[in-house]
Amino acid sequence: MIKPSLLLLTFVFPLPSPFVFHSLNTFSAPPTLDCPCSPDFAGPDQYICLGNDVVIGCNDGGSPECAGLCYEWAPAPGMPVSERMKKNPKVQPQSETVYSVSVSTVNGDHLGTSSVTVFVVRMEIVLYKPKVIAGNVTTLADPSRGAQTFLNIDNDDNDLYYDNHPDEPIGHGVQGGDDELVRVELKLQPDNLPDRFVKMIAPNGGNFIRVWQDEMKTAASEYILNTDIELQDRGNYLGIDLWVEGILPHQNQRQTSLSFTYQGTNICPTNAYLTVLSVVQVSWEGVNGNAANSTDVLDADPNFTPPVPNPPTWPHAVRIFPDARITNPNQPQNTARLNTRLAVAPVEALTMYVRSFDADDPVPFTLDPITGADFVDPNDAPGGVAGAYSGSTLTFTEENDNRTAGNKAGAFGGQNVAPIQFQANVATASILFDGFSMHPGDSYRAVVNGDVDFVNALENRDARDQHKIVHPGVLLPGPSPLEIQAPEKNASPVLTVWRRLHVERESMEGISVDHYNFIKRSFNDFSPNNSINILMTPDKDLRVTYDPNEDPDGGYLDPSAIPTTPTPCSGLGRFENGIVELLNGVGGLNSTQRIVTNTDVSIELMLPLLLTGAQVSFNRPNPSGTTFSGTATLLQSPTKMVAPGGNGFLYTWQLQNLQLDPPGTTLNDFITGRFKVNGAGFVQITNANVGNTTLETSGFQIRVDVKDDDALVGSLLPNLPPLQSLITIYRSVYLETIDLGGLMVNSPIFDPNIGDEMADFSQVAASNETIATEGGAFWCVHVISAFQGHTVKDFDGQNQTPGLSICPIGPSSIGYEYGPLLGETEPAILHDSNISNGGDHSFIYREVIREASTVVNEALTVTHEIGHQFGLSHGDYNPAAPIPEWPNTMGLMSAGGTAQNLIPRHKNLIRSRTQSPGGH
Repeated sequence: MIKPSLLLLTFVFPLPSPFVFHSLNTFSAPPTLDCPCSPDFAGPDQYICLGNDVVIGCNDGGSPECAGLCYEWAPAPGMPVSERMKKNPKVQPQSETVYSVSVSTVNGDHLGTSSVTVFVVRMEIVLYKPKVIAGNVTTLADPSRGAQTFLNIDNDDNDLYYDNHPDEPIGHGVQGGDDELVRVELKLQPDNLPDRFVKMIAPNGGNFIRVWQDEMKTAASEYILNTDIELQDRGNYLGIDLWVEGILPHQNQRQTSLSFTYQGTNICPTNAYLTVLSVVQVSWEGVNGNAANSTDVLDADPNFTPPVPNPPTWPHAVRIFPDARITNPNQPQNTARLNTRLAVAPVEALTMYVRSFDADDPVPFTLDPITGADFVDPNDAPGGVAGAYSGSTLTFTEENDNRTAGNKAGAFGGQNVAPIQFQANVATASILFDGFSMHPGDSYRAVVNGDVDFVNALENRDARDQHKIVHPGVLLPGPSPLEIQAPEKNASPVLTVWRRLHVERESMEGISVDHYNFIKRSFNDFSPNNSINILMTPDKDLRVTYDPNEDPDGGYLDPSAIPTTPTPCSGLGRFENGIVELLNGVGGLNSTQRIVTNTDVSIELMLPLLLTGAQVSFNRPNPSGTTFSGTATLLQSPTKMVAPGGNGFLYTWQLQNLQLDPPGTTLNDFITGRFKVNGAGFVQITNANVGNTTLETSGFQIRVDVKDDDALVGSLLPNLPPLQSLITIYRSVYLETIDLGGLMVNSPIFDPNIGDEMADFSQVAASNETIATEGGAFWCVHVISAFQGHTVKDFDGQNQTPGLSICPIGPSSIGYEYGPLLGETEPAILHDSNISNGGDHSFIYREVIREASTVVNEALTVTHEIGHQFGLSHGDYNPAAPIPEWPNTMGLMSAGGTAQNLIPRHKNLIRSRTQSPGGH
């Protein structure tokens, strides 16, 4: 037992938590004892976290020399009475407390008194939101979620390297501070602890971060995890700020945990969590089915060809079709969706920023050898240029070459730089891109980043940067800017505008047994002796129009039979390479003959095999017009006329099967009347012989049909062949042809331009009922397959004016439209009066296609003629012209040529259009 006189009483006055004071152990002179704990039986000072308990007292390791000792602890806060006689009592103080113990042997020998101080500490790690997110560094992060920041890939220091780039010198400083750093405050209480050194550790995910002692990341300020750092007195606690930078992206939320140790242990295990966010994909999506296949999944742009060798960061491109659809031709579909995906979902709602750029045109820069101009992509000229596109008022700058007159870089809800919102625990976000062009070939690229200042600083100068989005201060060795880090993740593919070129294919009514493509003619130009030659000339017989009231069986007007002047108009029109055919009942050798080009036609009819039993009719002179009929045979030799008249010969006819009325009428009553054979033209009766029933006429006309060589093809002309050349060539200007021929099945067919009952030979009536609107939103061309001839109107509700300044059968179609906005100088040949809505057509004359030697196929001809509707002329190089052509390289638009390409100037004109072909 310990004698009362030897008991050391220690009074402990606890200080307010969390303050503790360090008390030195005190000892009395103990007797000599070979015990490991002698004389300091109270043990070493202890550090506990508030609310925890701790075992105090020396640990003698079970030494026999220490056995049988008596312990008596002085009363003190946090020590239960039941613990006071134990060698190692458990205590739970609320603040710094000194515990004293008196130790004696079983014999009552006092071995001494010693004390131990238990320090009650509080440790806290506090995270603040980074400035890039909160706008300051004083906004606390939610402890349950932890802080989040972005992978540091911008350029806050505005130096030659992006932040966290492998080549960036470490510790050279960021003036004003790097705004992606997360402020981490280490707090320790009380502020009078004897030791102020702690160590920050990262129990998990330490490889994802770098730690700095100041936000400027100055030289020698990097802090290495798990190394000592001294806390500073901050009033009522000890603390320090460290700054954490995300250098690798997280794949899971809170993948990095942070804590710190004091006295070598994590006395108060307080973890804080950090999430490092990064963009892994920026992609485009269609809206309301404006992809090529009418879904929202955009396909690859076939015109976006990578260079060789292909850079690893070369962006692929997708195409969108923002134009209107047939169902609503006035409503464009010019909205896309930009989708952004992060590697890990944010722990709380987050705002990032997206910016769109006018992407560089991938067309190779090629100079006109004559003018030195580049028509398609002029701002790729060395050094960058600005100006207006040739042939239009559309402008470009060294950064922007899109042809839209508005915001060339595009916009998200009217903003070029727009916030994109992420919801907590959702790794994807979308924003609508609704401010882009309708010009084919315009292209866009978007970048997403959390730092709006960085986004605003980015640029793309086409001649310098090509496809790359760059920061103007960042350079590779040499003058070339380095594109943003990981552009395949942080930037979108290129979004390219394509347009649909709707091809409405229609045709006139086909040749059938009811509608022969022919004219009826009577000829009286014959030679004497044993033959009769029928001579036809293009400027005479095929231009004759008979009065149908006087001669209902006479010939019809042939509008395609053109005059021989002015040159080069010449030929036999639609009947070129056709046939001349005698009527039924007309015998003889060579009774049919093919018409040859640009020559008279001579058909030889041999006698006496000619006109045996031919149908005839003859008129009495008084009363005038009384007609009788029968059959007749032309006698072998005509007789030379004495009196002038006819063709200089008299013809004698043996009549049979006479039908004369009234009774008593004789052939003499028909002298000076008129006579015709087989429906041909009338000639005069000069004499008659009642006895032998013969008549003599002053001339003779024979009836023939002049027929075109078009075949009998049923109710409709066949559709044009597959328009492969049209598809291929116009894809070079970002047009995809849509064949609408099948939609015309229920539309009224066209009247043929010759041979119908109404004799409306100059009209090809085009039905335009299915598609009634053309313009900026909906591009449509009308391709009408006809035989040949002029066209004066269609059914789109607008007047058309035919132009007769060119030969209608010279080109394979008409329907040219030259737009003054595009710099063309030729006059319009055929256009609707209301040209603001377009409405012009390509009329494809199959007759000429069949016979022309310079036209490869109908599809190529269609492609060529649609080029005219786009405002493209044939053209040759003319140095004096305001828009000179490239010499000898007119491509598709060469007159009569077979080239299957558009020259750069023509590509520019098409891509600069704002209206449907035919409009402006």
